[in-house]
Amino acid sequence: MCFIIHMTLASLTVMIISLTVYGDQTPCPTNGWFGPDCQYQCHCAESGICDKDNGSCSSGCHQDWFGPACQYARMGFTVLGNFSSGWLTDNKDRTCNRENLRSVTVTLDTPIPLTWLRVVVSDAVHLNTVKISYWNKSSTSRECPESYTAEITKFTADFSCLTDYPVTSLTLSDHGVNYLCSLIISAGLFITYTGGILAL
Repeated sequence: MCFIIHMTLASLTVMIISLTVYGDQTPCPTNGWFGPDCQYQCHCAESGICDKDNGSCSSGCHQDWFGPACQYARMGFTVLGNFSSGWLTDNKDRTCNRENLRSVTVTLDTPIPLTWLRVVVSDAVHLNTVKISYWNKSSTSRECPESYTAEITKFTADFSCLTDYPVTSLTLSDHGVNYLCSLIISAGLFITYTGGILAL
């Protein structure tokens, strides 16, 4: 069974804490699992071991995962344009745009409805000076509404951009792109547990 729900990072954190508080407090006997009855799978970088209670990874998340307890899947994308884009695809928040770009366009590996995306910049002043627009299969361009932005750190923000249909590409533009370091597009919340995969 697959449940599709729009869930914020804050509500996921509450859910994971609730699982920790009300679940079985016995440490998991097998590495790579956490939570009550050790039913949730970890997604740590470098095959790291996650916290047996809340799933947090001291080594950071595996490159395909991010967010609280590394339970959000990252959508792969290809950067378009004739410039060196390694700084945007190296999964490092400290390598940034040094080419004075005013816009960056990426094509999603798989068209999906958008929920939210994470942007990391090198200058906190410009965190909210990034405009996001997207294209669907019929090549119609639309701008993400300025609805909800959550500041994670002074250099990192999550932008809500909900669409009811699959999106094929995104363009980030405006002054903030000059300071862009990382772009993470959420492919959704996929909690792997012993009974299967719960997609939220």
